[in-house]
Amino acid sequence: MTKKEGEGLMDEEQFNVIRQNKRQEAILNTTHAVIITIDKKGSVDIFNQAASLLFGYSTEEVKGRNIKMLMPEPFRGEHDQFLRNYLSTGVRKIINLERKVLGLKKDGTIFPMNLRVKEIDVGGVYEFVGFVEDLSERDGAKKALKQSEQLYLSVVEDQDNLICRYTPDFTLVFVNKAFCKGLNKDRDELIGCSLLDLNSKDVADWLINEHRNITIDSPVKTHESQTSDGSWEEWSTRGIFYEGTLIEYQGVGRDTTERKQSEIKILESYQIAENANKAKSQFLSNMSHELRTPLNSIIGFSELLVSDEIDVLTEDQLESVEYINKAGEHLLSLINDILDLSVIESGDFKLNLEVIDLLTICREASSFINPVAEKYGINVSFNLDFKDYYVYADHKIVKQIILNLLTNAIKYNKQDGTVEFYIEQHKNDYYLAVKDTGYGISRENIQGLFTPFNRLGLESSAIEGTGIGLSLCKNMVEKLNGKIGVESEVDIGSTFWFTLPISTDVQHSQLDELTEAPGYNVEIAPAKVIKILYIEDNKANMNLMRRVIKKLETGILLEATTADEGFSLIENREPDLILLDINLPDMNGFDAFVAIKKRFPSMEDVPIIALTASAMKEDYEKGISFGFFDYLTKPFNIENLITIINKALHKNEDTSC
Repeated sequence: MTKKEGEGLMDEEQFNVIRQNKRQEAILNTTHAVIITIDKKGSVDIFNQAASLLFGYSTEEVKGRNIKMLMPEPFRGEHDQFLRNYLSTGVRKIINLERKVLGLKKDGTIFPMNLRVKEIDVGGVYEFVGFVEDLSERDGAKKALKQSEQLYLSVVEDQDNLICRYTPDFTLVFVNKAFCKGLNKDRDELIGCSLLDLNSKDVADWLINEHRNITIDSPVKTHESQTSDGSWEEWSTRGIFYEGTLIEYQGVGRDTTERKQSEIKILESYQIAENANKAKSQFLSNMSHELRTPLNSIIGFSELLVSDEIDVLTEDQLESVEYINKAGEHLLSLINDILDLSVIESGDFKLNLEVIDLLTICREASSFINPVAEKYGINVSFNLDFKDYYVYADHKIVKQIILNLLTNAIKYNKQDGTVEFYIEQHKNDYYLAVKDTGYGISRENIQGLFTPFNRLGLESSAIEGTGIGLSLCKNMVEKLNGKIGVESEVDIGSTFWFTLPISTDVQHSQLDELTEAPGYNVEIAPAKVIKILYIEDNKANMNLMRRVIKKLETGILLEATTADEGFSLIENREPDLILLDINLPDMNGFDAFVAIKKRFPSMEDVPIIALTASAMKEDYEKGISFGFFDYLTKPFNIENLITIINKALHKNEDTSC
């Protein structure tokens, strides 16, 4: 081989070595692993790019220098001796081992790192390769986790609530003091034990089923239960999820015995009040029934005596009978007011809400109140400016409020006084007012004006009253979302007013003008003889009905004292109208109604009118919903009864056509 050829071969080998070194350097600088190599003196040979990024030195700043420049004390002072000891004795303390040490950055920052050193033989030359892992983030996370656990412990350890954490297989991993105290066990006894083993099999099975319902979308479940010693606990269980996977449960329990006992006492008190209210309602119902039965005779017979055109009463007799009738009406008014107030106070008061026209109600009130005003010598005027006064309310209740206020204004007025009723629009409400020229009310008395049974010292006066009417008005107005009040001046008069919300949900129509009520002398509409069956076990009531029907030239009365007697008369006589008492000795009136409609096809379209002393609101509602043509309570008004009979027979006539 010539010299030139040898030099060429050597140049090629050097080129291959350089190329190989460059390739290794590229690989070392591409990896994210921190790689450093040193010789047996500790001088740095390779310091890859990842190492530069970690320690902050460039390769040129480190290469050829002792590796201990990257170590803080005491590691820096001990390193060279460790290396010499290994080379002389072969005893490994670092070489081929992995250990946690501290590193020193260029900026002086000391950080934890994991160091693994490997010894390699490169052509008979021994070098050492170090692989470094920065532990700063991992150690920081561990420290943060430890701090978090300490903070959690400081928060929950002394809580009164029972707190525990357990794995998805119910193994307890944490319990606070209160939990230990509640189970009367030490912490060491509980940690690692199954929560299921601390409960009965039934409870354990229940826990398993309940925990199946805990999901990432519904991570919290709460339940309350009574323990074996009679106390109550409320538990809230939360599922703890990480990246969609359930890793743990946390249970928080608290003693709710005191609250539960309070709730039970409240429920018991409510039940006692409810029972008392039912007892009161039953008492009032019974009282009403027992009083209405004799009142029916008192008022009914007195009305017949007054209206009898054949055996005309003398002036003294007429005055006495009018006193009897007046006393009966007063007692009936008292009974009705007490029942109405009781229903409202009990919360059983139900409204039939609809869009109603106040002008229609005023027309009805006018026809009713004019005879009363004439009796007292009072002039009543209705001053209404608009054609449309629509409200969303209960027709019957609004009418009752207006009549109560008008009646009071008439009764407590001066001789030849006046009463004015008017309506004004105030923003979203109608303002309905009754203005009188009476004696007025002092400011002191106004405060107790709407209190039940408060007649403001007029109890012994000649003016009749119960002291309930205004209280009823107040309760009813408030039920209709309105307000009620009074403005008064002594010796000048008073203005009682109430408001009702305006309704815009109506169709406008032309309304009739106010007219007087039809007369009381109502005749039976058809010319043929009308058979009216009255099923009633009370002799006085039956006698009264005989006198009433006798006034009807074309009507005859069929009498039955039991439902069974009534059925026989229906089968044999086929009445055109049935008057039915509800409280019969052999059958309830409602059952009798069903039996009549079921057993006698000819009675399908025959009107049946309930005539009873059962006057509670729920009784009336049941009767109407049951299918009675009407539900009249005793004592009944004779003229009103005849009007309803006439209406029922008209209906029957229209239906048969």
